Amino acid sequence: MARRLRYRGRGRIRRALTAILIFFGVLFILAVVLFFALQNSAVYSADDNQVYLNCALLEQWRDPTPTPSKELPELPTPTPESTEDPPTSTPTPTPTPTPKTQLPMRALYAPIGTLLDEAAMTALREQLAKSEADALVLELKATDSTLAYSSSQPEALQAEVTTQSDVAAQLIRELKASGVYVIARVACFKDGYLPGVVRTVGIKVSNGRDNWLQGGRNTHTRWLDPYKEEARTYLLGVLSEIAALDVDEILLDWLTFPNTGSLSAISYGAFSNIPRYEPIETFAQDARGVVSSSGVALSVVLWEETCIDGEDAEGGQRLRQLVSLFDRLYVPMTLSGDVGETFGDLTKRLDALIPKADWPGRVVPLLTTPSGRDPDALQEDLHTISGAKGLGWVLENAQGSYNLG
Repeated sequence: MARRLRYRGRGRIRRALTAILIFFGVLFILAVVLFFALQNSAVYSADDNQVYLNCALLEQWRDPTPTPSKELPELPTPTPESTEDPPTSTPTPTPTPTPKTQLPMRALYAPIGTLLDEAAMTALREQLAKSEADALVLELKATDSTLAYSSSQPEALQAEVTTQSDVAAQLIRELKASGVYVIARVACFKDGYLPGVVRTVGIKVSNGRDNWLQGGRNTHTRWLDPYKEEARTYLLGVLSEIAALDVDEILLDWLTFPNTGSLSAISYGAFSNIPRYEPIETFAQDARGVVSSSGVALSVVLWEETCIDGEDAEGGQRLRQLVSLFDRLYVPMTLSGDVGETFGDLTKRLDALIPKADWPGRVVPLLTTPSGRDPDALQEDLHTISGAKGLGWVLENAQGSYNLG
């Protein structure tokens, strides 16, 4: 009997020891698992010399951080899996801006080739000094994607479309010091080279991969897609850099979708049902937000269809909305035929939208003329335009060469 009790006591001891070993074994395994699970979650803060855990499991129990509402609307980002039409957005109306100066402006235009050529720029400044012109339009972003200043935008660096010199910034300082009003012209969505390198920003054809090309085989150009956030963000970065150069005004050209060429070959994908004016007007509001803190005036070149018909649905320009978004409106004209009659046709819609007293400060004829035009005929055209409503003008040609007598 005593032997049985002894054996039974030994059995209990063995079971107890086994249970203890199992318990500590489980604790050891859990410790190992927690060690490997949390070893990448320890974060050291140099601010208070403490170590914190950054663990996804712990994050589920924290109060979510509220996301601030955005003042301006954003276009929807399409997802390949979605079969529903993307929602549309309506830009928030903004008050009519006040022009930086109400005085009529008489300006000469310096294309990017002239700007980067010291001899050509010297000749243009001589013309500026001996003419009635008191302003200069500098092309700082051309339709071939070239930037006339040193940019730090990643896309510009990748495509190698930025200059490495500080010529533009130095020229702007010199011009302003001599009392010249400086306008920076920016070709927005017509962008011939960069979409070929940065493949995510361009307008595509139906396969969704290849860039759409406008024009013939040897004269084709590409376009940035206004629907794409990457394209708009790149341009806003360019505008921010240009505003920092201390120009007086930024003139947005090609603020539009393409409206000529083989348009049927274009595919906008999930954005196809969104009206073209929405991304155009959203970009205009974003651009104003970028330059507003610098005190730079913001202007736009209107397309002829926009001036005459009130809107260009294909290009995305609506006259009434653009009047409220920009300080100045530049109306393109070619100096040929009856200049007074042509100008009247192009601006008849503006009369109903802009008080006549504001015309000299807000409407600027953008006059294209060949470099060899007779100076007497040219002066007569300029006087006709100026006399129509007491307006100023911008005189431009591709060579940046003007014979003003």
